[in-house]
Amino acid sequence: MTRMKLITTNMRYITSRLSKYLLTGILALTFFCCKTQKSEKEKLMDELSKFVNLELTNDTKAIILINDNGCTSCNQKFCDIMAKQINNIKCRFIVSANPNGLDFSAFLNNKNPAIFIDKHQVLGRTVKFASSTFFSLSDKSIDTLIEINPNEYESKINFILSQIN
Repeated sequence: MTRMKLITTNMRYITSRLSKYLLTGILALTFFCCKTQKSEKEKLMDELSKFVNLELTNDTKAIILINDNGCTSCNQKFCDIMAKQINNIKCRFIVSANPNGLDFSAFLNNKNPAIFIDKHQVLGRTVKFASSTFFSLSDKSIDTLIEINPNEYESKINFILSQIN
């Protein structure tokens, strides 16, 4: 009987220790392995911030990327429309295009600190965008992305203008 009690006591001790270590291991794995992953929009904002000092304020509602990828006429029309918004305090502008392919002289000739000209198209080579892109911001984070292309062009432009005016 004493031997049976000893075996039972040992088994309880081993089981309790094993449970304790197992629980500690599971908690440690959960803590170390389940780090919060950044969303695609957060990663994109990080990439943009590597190249451009965006100096976002609470008033900043949009980042406008003008490039020469995709539909040339769409990009040029978008560039011309956004040139009229050049002094809009709600916008930050990134121009990453070849001046031979896109006329963005309105941005080149303006000394607005909210305009970043990527003359060497470093951003375009590193962070691939299919076309010019509008980034709507909420609390200094990307909320909505709109790529400028022929599909529903007019409705996209109307939406963009409604967001920044």
